[in-house]
Amino acid sequence: RGSHDSTVSVADASKSSQFSTLKTEFLPLLSVSFVSENSVVAAGHDCFPMLFNYDDRGCFTFVSKLDIPKQSIQRNMSAMERFRNMDKRATTEDRNTALETLHQNSITQVSIYEVDKQDCRKFCTTGIDGAMTIWDFK
Repeated sequence: RGSHDSTVSVADASKSSQFSTLKTEFLPLLSVSFVSENSVVAAGHDCFPMLFNYDDRGCFTFVSKLDIPKQSIQRNMSAMERFRNMDKRATTEDRNTALETLHQNSITQVSIYEVDKQDCRKFCTTGIDGAMTIWDFK
């Protein structure tokens, strides 16, 4: 589960529901989803998904950010897309306020998109602005 103070907690049913809690340095998380038996993906106000792992010793750890830096994505923006982005920010100024993340707003949902046996192959993140991204997890 995520919480409003940037902690993530898991309960291990095989160990009498032992709780393991990790306080992170990130902004609050809004959604958490298991992607394997020992791994969860969480996301929230930082606008990028994060991978966490729970090991056999009961340690819950942050593994990595799962985002592609915006500067590595080369694409042209259409006039309609520029207008839409301008409208989202409620400004006509031409200042660069874009984040270095794929999502430009808080991520409100992480969900499994494609499963192979028991493990997640792809997951989906949805932002508060309705933007949706499919991520490869392998």
